[in-house]
Amino acid sequence: MSSSENRCLFTLRFAAIVAVCFLGAGLVRNCCAADPAASELSGEFKIGKDGRLVLLPVTLGPKTISCLVDTGASLCAFDTTLKEFLGQSRGTRNLQGAEGPFRVETFDWPDARLGEQVLKTEQPVACLDLRHIREATNEPVLGVLGMDLLRTARFQIDFDEGIFRFLSSSPDDSRDWGERVSVRFMRDGPPLIAGSPGADVHDDFVIDTGAQGNSLQEALFDALIDDGRIRRGASFTSVAATRQVRGQRGRVDRFSIGPLEHRGLRFSRLKYNSLGLRYFSRYVVTFDFPDGFIYLRKGAHHARPEPRATSGLTLKWQDGLPVVESVRADGPAARAGLARPDVLVRIDDEEATAFDHFSLRELLTSEPGRAVKLSVRRGDRVLEFAVVLDED
Repeated sequence: MSSSENRCLFTLRFAAIVAVCFLGAGLVRNCCAADPAASELSGEFKIGKDGRLVLLPVTLGPKTISCLVDTGASLCAFDTTLKEFLGQSRGTRNLQGAEGPFRVETFDWPDARLGEQVLKTEQPVACLDLRHIREATNEPVLGVLGMDLLRTARFQIDFDEGIFRFLSSSPDDSRDWGERVSVRFMRDGPPLIAGSPGADVHDDFVIDTGAQGNSLQEALFDALIDDGRIRRGASFTSVAATRQVRGQRGRVDRFSIGPLEHRGLRFSRLKYNSLGLRYFSRYVVTFDFPDGFIYLRKGAHHARPEPRATSGLTLKWQDGLPVVESVRADGPAARAGLARPDVLVRIDDEEATAFDHFSLRELLTSEPGRAVKLSVRRGDRVLEFAVVLDED
């Protein structure tokens, strides 16, 4: 039995790491039953390119909101600010996150639509405070489309063109979709694929389109460290559903999914194995959940290097500007003199508003030794700093 068979995953992972899971979930050997209330979805939508969060426009009452497509989430969810639009209460549920257990309210489905298509399943929707996610990404995320809705869907994410499309059926010849990989499902929905962080090491990995990064279960991470197969990197701090999550990360010498192999992928040490957008954005990914497969076709960024550097900064966004949330002791930003809650107003001589969360993270993890010029507002003063990135 793999270690994934002893874990549950109702994940709502945004930015780098945000995980929430239902207690008591388990693995179904091949697949879980499709939700009979979920209807077939169709349409094509513009999304961010290169591995940015996959957001779709959902109409909820008089509002059109951005909802995160999250294969790591068992249930769909809406923000607490939208509670008035939700249906009858279905009570509370215990959730377990990377930052610890908590309870959330659940409700009957509201009148939610994707274009003209009604979104509804037999499962309730969760009501969550997604404010920390909006602050971490500067994206107006007010909902999550989880596996109760996606389990019956076929869809493709083209990270090169920035297109998300639902597919009506599998083609007669799927070779153009790329390498076919079998998928299994946790009892409560999230999909698993087999991965190998070493020639003689095999385990299940959650496919998590709600996450940017990848993770390894703690015991596996430690075992690979002991075997010399992970080069330990800097510690990380990430925003989770209720508070910050801190931990270790490192680079795996060799990681493969079937015949597809990458070297030096970065993984964080968490409570489960997962692969996020940083991995999948190297491919045009087709999800054929009804038939139990995904397809990976090499994209324009298949050889994209992993983040190589660290600034020692944790940022959040307020009023459209990145704000220093924390500074790692003895890290590059601390040595340069940045402090919480400095507000970044210019970055490398460009207005900070020219950077989204994705491009700013790419810059601040780009190259060890690179000096990034930051103009920050501290009180009523504007100060200039040069942060020389460390190797991660």
